Amino acid sequence: MNGIKIVMYDHTYAESLADMWNQSGQNWGGEQVSRTAEDVINENEKMGNICAFLALDGDEVVGYCSFSEYKQDEGASYIPLLNVRTDHIGKKIGKTLVKECVKKAMESKWPRLDLYTWQGNDKAVPVYKKCGFFWERRDGSTHLMNFMPYVMRTEAVKQYFDTFDWYDDSVREIKIESDGRSCILT
Repeated sequence: MNGIKIVMYDHTYAESLADMWNQSGQNWGGEQVSRTAEDVINENEKMGNICAFLALDGDEVVGYCSFSEYKQDEGASYIPLLNVRTDHIGKKIGKTLVKECVKKAMESKWPRLDLYTWQGNDKAVPVYKKCGFFWERRDGSTHLMNFMPYVMRTEAVKQYFDTFDWYDDSVREIKIESDGRSCILT
């Protein structure tokens, strides 16, 4: 991630963030987006996020990831939105932004960090799984859950994680399929 810097969103980045969204239309089904700095400021105030992280390449915003409380489940934090500008995909920016949210979740009161992505977003699933997420087997949605905030606060394994880095040392096989097991009762 040469030259990429991660910062917290504030309104001084609104114009560059609007430009990132305007350049990212093909990431979102080819939609033509035309956002202004004012749109970005209004959207970020209405979203109710705890915070949002930006990836900067020099002065340009090239990635965005928000962190929030999960309103549908009082036991979790949530990533409502992640985007990396099309010309920066494949540079580990998305992974770095998600890891920032995992770190924020570990500092919070919630034992879990959740996110959803659209079905068929096969490019994103490996990134999420490499960041510790498990894909819940569920019909009609792609729901991923990360229990690292709980695990890292568990006294029995704290010492282990002083020497083992979950992300760098993990040897988990990454498959683009849900992680749940099916149980058929007869």
